[in-house]
Amino acid sequence: ENRKVESFFYTNHGGSDVENLNIKGSQDGCRFGISQDCLRCIGFKQDTVTNIFRIVAAILNIGQISFEASGESKVTRCENPADATSAEKLLMVTDKSISEGLYKRTMHAKDEDISIDLTKQQALHARDGLAKDLYARLFNWLVAEINNTARSRSLHSNGLIGLLDIFGFESFPVNRFEQLCINYANEKLQQKFTDDIIKVVQEEYNIEGISWGGVSFNDNSDMVELIEGNMGIMSILN
Repeated sequence: ENRKVESFFYTNHGGSDVENLNIKGSQDGCRFGISQDCLRCIGFKQDTVTNIFRIVAAILNIGQISFEASGESKVTRCENPADATSAEKLLMVTDKSISEGLYKRTMHAKDEDISIDLTKQQALHARDGLAKDLYARLFNWLVAEINNTARSRSLHSNGLIGLLDIFGFESFPVNRFEQLCINYANEKLQQKFTDDIIKVVQEEYNIEGISWGGVSFNDNSDMVELIEGNMGIMSILN
C-alpha cells in the first residue's frame, strides 16, 4: 500500500507539524535508495534488507493502531484492525497477538489465566512500548552486524588511533557516543593549547628573527579532522 510519510503517526510528529516533515534539498526516495545500496555494499543479502524494512513498516503500522473504550474506560476493541493486521503480516504473526494483545493483560492466578482489559491510555502505552522495543532491537542488531562486517579479519593490526583522555574520571566496560564526545572535546582543547602556546609563539619568533631551538610536539590535527572532517566520524554518524 502506497502511503505518504505524513499519514503515519510516528513520522508526522503526532500530527502536530505536518508542514515541516520534508528536509530542504533532500529527496526521501533518493536517500532510501542510497540506504539500500549501503546495506548491500556492507554485505547484507537482499532477503535481509527486505526483512529490515518489513520490521520498520510493521512499526509504522503499529503506530496507527487506536482503541475504542467502553463506558468504564476499558478497551473493547481495536478501532482500525486493518493496521494491526498489516503489522501482524509484516512480522509474520498469526495469532492476533498485536490486534488483541495490546489491550488485554493476562494474569496467572493459581491454576488459571485471567484476561484483564486495559484502559485506553494503558493500551496506547503498550502500543508505543512494543514499537519502541522493536525499533531498539532492530537498531542494536543492525549496529552489531555492521560492526561485525566492518571489523578487521586479521589477528594482527598495526593501525593506531590515539585519543587524549583525562585521567581517572570514569571507566566503562564499553565506551559509547558520550565518551567519544568527551574525547573529541579533549582533542579540541589540546589543539587549541598547541596552537596558542606553541605554534603561534614559534611563528612570532620567526617573524621577529629570534633564534630558538624549536620545540617538538605531537600535532593532533589529523585526529581532529578524523572526527569532525567532511568525511569524519561525526559526519558519517549524522
